[in-house]
Amino acid sequence: MRQYRWLVACIVAVCTALGVLYSVAKPRQYQATASVVIEDPRLNAIIGNANASSGNYVTDQVAIMQLPLVAQRATALVAQQVGARISIDDYLKKLAVSNASNSGLVKVKFEDTNARVAQSGANAALQAYQTVARDNQQSRVTSTLANIDQALANLGPTTATAGSPTDQIRQQLLALRAQVVANSSGDDSGISALSSARLPTSLSGTSVIPLGIIGFAVGLLLSAGICYLLATRRRKLRDRFDPSLVLDASLLGEIADIPGKTSLPARDRPRSVPAEAFRFTSSALAIRQLQAEAVIVAIVSGYGSDGKTTVAANLAVTAAREGKNVLVIDGDLESQAITALLTGDSGLRPGLVNLIDGSASLADSIATVPLDNRPGLSLLARGSSPIEGVELFGTLRSRRLFDEIRRHFDLVIIDTPSILEVAYASKIAAEADLCVVVVQHGSNVTDLADLADRLRFVGASLAGYVYNRAPRKRGLSRRSAKRSAPPPPQSDQTANLRREPSAGSDTADVSRLQVP
Repeated sequence: MRQYRWLVACIVAVCTALGVLYSVAKPRQYQATASVVIEDPRLNAIIGNANASSGNYVTDQVAIMQLPLVAQRATALVAQQVGARISIDDYLKKLAVSNASNSGLVKVKFEDTNARVAQSGANAALQAYQTVARDNQQSRVTSTLANIDQALANLGPTTATAGSPTDQIRQQLLALRAQVVANSSGDDSGISALSSARLPTSLSGTSVIPLGIIGFAVGLLLSAGICYLLATRRRKLRDRFDPSLVLDASLLGEIADIPGKTSLPARDRPRSVPAEAFRFTSSALAIRQLQAEAVIVAIVSGYGSDGKTTVAANLAVTAAREGKNVLVIDGDLESQAITALLTGDSGLRPGLVNLIDGSASLADSIATVPLDNRPGLSLLARGSSPIEGVELFGTLRSRRLFDEIRRHFDLVIIDTPSILEVAYASKIAAEADLCVVVVQHGSNVTDLADLADRLRFVGASLAGYVYNRAPRKRGLSRRSAKRSAPPPPQSDQTANLRREPSAGSDTADVSRLQVP
């Protein structure tokens, strides 16, 4: 949800506001409550089922109170008492019948904007239920008497000898009939106590705070679901601004697919559209450098197929053509791709590992990269020592080397291994002043999130990201690109990011540099 925090905030705010508005806009109503205590009349085993259980009787009566038959009679009573005509559906919506567990107490509540209608509605529900209960009782009495009379008729004429089995059964049936008639004369509907509803004097309804809290909770759940759907449906990066949501960093530049055979358009085709894109990116990076007073910039990516080395080499060439004193460090000790890209030679010679382990000097390790017969671009290759990268970076000697290099170059670009594949790449990112993340168009969002978490964990400072291999735009043509000539090299006096050397030293003479 961190990627979509603004969306989450908006959804939660809207849901909370809707809850508050609903509580304000909802009409407040009067609520009247009537009570009744119900007991199971079948327990006397005379009328009805002698095996009936009283456990579900009250629950059944609660259900009967909410039947349309009872509601029809109740609405008729309300119309007679207060003159309000309510449909059966509306009546049932306003009616609420509840029963406390393990108790015969039933509460009948009725709401309406009119206090008298609310009172009449609650009382009418009990009156209608009483009528229906008495009708059901009378129906059971009639049915029971009919069954007794039919049994008497089946015994035949009354001429049976007194004391015979037939006469004994007849006498028992006659006694039972007399008892049923006697019991039916009273009220045996099951209602043992009743309390009518009083006229309500205060309005009822949900307050603002509870509905606001409910809206807030609903907003959180809804936003969580939407974020999950977005995360599952949007697995690939399709827009240049998508990585900013994951990295929480700004876009430095957008690099389209580089056409042709060269991977260094900044050097080989300086008037091409890709070269112009690298100039834009280099300018944005220079601003970040100036703001952070940074020199060493690590170019990082999640995996090796993102085009990180190509971006690093072209940014270095672009900065050197602008007159800066640039050093490229080949930090990818396994592939040494940027060394091969800039010089076409990846042979073993003194380099970074030799400097750090003390087996070579800086003068012997730094090589000059030809660039239009002008100085400004230097390369520090891997070196010939078999030392592992995990033992190389993060040491005191590597930090001292970087401190020394900062004094003599305007920009130091480190081509790092893939952070999600090589462990020591995170150490390089942590030691650099700034990191530039190379994000390939169409790459996986989850991989970029893992990369962002790794950089945050090591405390790397992000300058921004480069959106690489983006779809080419139709608006850019060769003619528009040709209008953009490469800028003239800056002099030593106008280089805006050039670092002043220490007293008595010369930045062009690397033989005087010593590794502490």
